[in-house]
Amino acid sequence: MKKICRVFIFALILSASTSFIWAANGTVWAPAHPRAGFPLREEFSLNGIWDFTPSGAAKTSIAVPEFWDAQPGFTCTQAVYQRQVTVPPNWTGKRIFLEFESVNHVATVSVNGTQLGKHIGGWVPFRYDITSLASPGSTITVRVAVQAGNAAPILDSAGKPLWPLGWDGKNMGWGIIHPVWLRAYGQVAIDDAFIQPSFRRHMLTVDYTITNRDSTPRTVNLSATIQDDAGVTTLLNVPAQAVTLAAGEKKTVRVSAPWTNPVLWFPDQPKMLRLSSTLTENAITLDHETRPFGFREVWIEGGRYILNGVRINLIGTSPSFHSYGEKTSRYTNAYPSNWANTLNKLKATNVNVLRLHMEPAPSWMLEECDRLGMMIIQESALYATQDKKWPTNKKTWLDNYMNKWVPEWVPSFRNHPSIVLISLENEFGLTLAGLLNDADITNLADAVRKYDWSRPLCADGDARKLETVNYHYPEGYSASPSGSIYKWNSLLSAGKPTGVGEFITDYGTNSTANRFWQGTWSRGLRYLGFADIRPYTTIWAISGTGTDAINLKNSFAPVALFDYAYDDLGIAPIRGTSYPNVTAGSIVSRSLILYNDEYRDTSVTVQVAVKSGTQTLATGTRTYTVTLGQHIVIPCSFQVPYKGGATMDLVLTTSKAGVQKFTESKRFIITGATVGSSNNVVTLGDVPTHPR
Repeated sequence: MKKICRVFIFALILSASTSFIWAANGTVWAPAHPRAGFPLREEFSLNGIWDFTPSGAAKTSIAVPEFWDAQPGFTCTQAVYQRQVTVPPNWTGKRIFLEFESVNHVATVSVNGTQLGKHIGGWVPFRYDITSLASPGSTITVRVAVQAGNAAPILDSAGKPLWPLGWDGKNMGWGIIHPVWLRAYGQVAIDDAFIQPSFRRHMLTVDYTITNRDSTPRTVNLSATIQDDAGVTTLLNVPAQAVTLAAGEKKTVRVSAPWTNPVLWFPDQPKMLRLSSTLTENAITLDHETRPFGFREVWIEGGRYILNGVRINLIGTSPSFHSYGEKTSRYTNAYPSNWANTLNKLKATNVNVLRLHMEPAPSWMLEECDRLGMMIIQESALYATQDKKWPTNKKTWLDNYMNKWVPEWVPSFRNHPSIVLISLENEFGLTLAGLLNDADITNLADAVRKYDWSRPLCADGDARKLETVNYHYPEGYSASPSGSIYKWNSLLSAGKPTGVGEFITDYGTNSTANRFWQGTWSRGLRYLGFADIRPYTTIWAISGTGTDAINLKNSFAPVALFDYAYDDLGIAPIRGTSYPNVTAGSIVSRSLILYNDEYRDTSVTVQVAVKSGTQTLATGTRTYTVTLGQHIVIPCSFQVPYKGGATMDLVLTTSKAGVQKFTESKRFIITGATVGSSNNVVTLGDVPTHPR
């Protein structure tokens, strides 16, 4: 059997009472529940080690979930997964479902030799009712025959995609890639709950999908409570409602409750809640589930993104964790065992948003983002440049996406508070202008809005105007930018949030300079008012300690103080190759830009110091009021010290309530006389009444 590298064989002992997250690359992760301590309902995880038989090769073992081509990996294009599981004996009278969060790209599923069906399409969940095959206490054999994304029905006869594939899905990214579950439901059960908090209406609305799988009509009572994340304190009781369903009927039931003072979710205070829902009949519980969520609403107002009444400016990156360039970094950055650590490192570089590039983020990633406060742009698996001429059958491709794939994809993630935007596709407008026209983009948007109307939509890299506008690489792909960092003002679209989803690559022939440019150019975009700024990519900076990483971190700082003209000099001063001159004894005026991109507290204290060497020669301090999400321009003046030939540093610092938020030094060369006396005052002036 051919493999990319040696496969590690390892065992994982499973029992009916224990859930395991993952095992991969020779490591078995400790037992834990993937929902931070509480299950969705009665359920059992099938994650772990499965028998794995690649086509034409001997049986071996593999971790589930995982891409089978991940390191260590297999080169097969078809394979069979198999394992046994004992159904919990206390599930008597329940409907039992086998649920897959994603299999790429075609899965033929059998239990005890009985074929349940064939699911087409990767990156999305699907399930089968196995009640008749899974008696409580019995041991069943689950078999999944998986076909990769390199043949029909995923590709047409010309080899062009008919389904969303994600990053290079014709060549990689295959297998049971996301978690697998056994779950127990009542005969009348809650199949879904779309939780819709409204900050503006002070209201919580839930759309329940309830199904009666019994052979007779049933009338049940639906009740729900909102609890804190620990499940200890009840914060809100949702009014109970009687629901009558005919035999076999599925019904959507909307319940709402006013909530005048809800516990809010913000990135810096990501307070999670529980929706605990129960169906009863004659005081007997038929079905019960508990879903995590956060109370937050995102909308667009005046060309700006608003979260719970606060303007948010998205600053981040778009990592790919399963691509040719980054596949091996999955093991460093994107496993369940280290994903929280990766998020904390990204937050330490002041990244506040991620777009999982061309791959919908799985549930375990989103759950950690919810709890750690990392905002997410959830992107579909439509990636234009993977073939540059596809698809040949546009009508079938669009139908599969809008009418088959989206209805499975969108409901799977819409309760995650971390998701603030949904990206319909990647780069169809940039690289394949004309493949999707304006009507197509509108139809894609309408297909998504049918299942989630609670978030703004974007088309990343496609400058066509939805409610948002988004560009990729205005400077030219893999190029270094040139000219003023403030020159992209012509890209801004009046009344619509404008984003640059990818720009200034950190790789290629310009990578050394571009890592500096990623930070400095972002300063210009922040000043101009771009709502979404994401250099491609900044994942390199999470382990960086050099001046390029420091510059990036400072450039992304929420409460930053920048020198407008100094930053427009470009990256030479940061790299230490040249510094601007100032004349000894002269009075210098600077325009300083003060940002307040936090979520509370509008009072910011600014300190500006003039230093030469270790000696502080002059200081100025003043407190300003800055509206959340906005910035102001502060006039600043000082006298240059009489130290001809020496260097002078202008040290810019911000703080809130005595806590330092930002500090950065700007170096100058002093020219002219070395003799004279200078004052020790830095003057910080008043601010115009109209902040940006």
